[in-house]
Amino acid sequence: MHGRPFGIGQKNKRFRVEVPPAFAKPQQSVLPSTQRRLSENPGKMCLRSWLLPAEFDQSRKFAHVWGMNVQDPKRHAKRRQIIDAAVQEFQEKGFAAASMDQISNRASVSKRTLYKYFESKDNLFRSIVAELSERIADTLAIEYDPERDIAAQLTDLAMAEGGLLTSQDFMGVCRMLIGEAFRSPELAASIQVKIDKTSSVIAFLKAATEHGTMNVENPENAAEEFLALIKSKAFWPVVFGADVVSQDEMAKIVTACVEMMLARYVPR
Repeated sequence: MHGRPFGIGQKNKRFRVEVPPAFAKPQQSVLPSTQRRLSENPGKMCLRSWLLPAEFDQSRKFAHVWGMNVQDPKRHAKRRQIIDAAVQEFQEKGFAAASMDQISNRASVSKRTLYKYFESKDNLFRSIVAELSERIADTLAIEYDPERDIAAQLTDLAMAEGGLLTSQDFMGVCRMLIGEAFRSPELAASIQVKIDKTSSVIAFLKAATEHGTMNVENPENAAEEFLALIKSKAFWPVVFGADVVSQDEMAKIVTACVEMMLARYVPR
């Protein structure tokens, strides 16, 4: 993998952590593993889920759709238009006070069109949660490859999460959902179940341990540590009002995260 190298401490001389081109060269921001999965499943892929931050800005006119099936972009563009408007409405007024009338006005669509896509406000809100869940799942669908360098793979995994957290619109939706979760414990539990994708990281760590590349006695705890290192710097501060981290800042966070995993879980 080619990218911008970051130094590793003396204890890990044999590893070289490199931040992939998504941060070093925005024009080349799709990971090789992503390109492989796109080529294998072109009709099923969520186009926007595979785009990293630099591509979001370059591709807004065509790829501003979460869950956009490339076979039917027009329909999903309209759906995205409605969801964008709903997120704004929910952010400003909260779920209880949000109005389907105002959502249709914000989206510049008729109420008939709105209800054609979403039968109720509850259905619309749950669709937002479902799309967020799918986007996270697609992004973190990175499997352990015994043929690749472990530092490079951990960097891919960390950067996949980091790529989401540097997206303004992704974090905007997260802020809205967390705000609603504080108002309703039941809703909070439902959201947590849908967006918690720690299982993907656990599966990766288990596979790497079985192969002997890593030595992780408790993959569940290690996966939580791995994601917490990223979220403590780039998720929770943003949810509570801080600016979304830049790609340069995320590159440093990713490097620190990978260094910790190498130092703690990779046999010398």
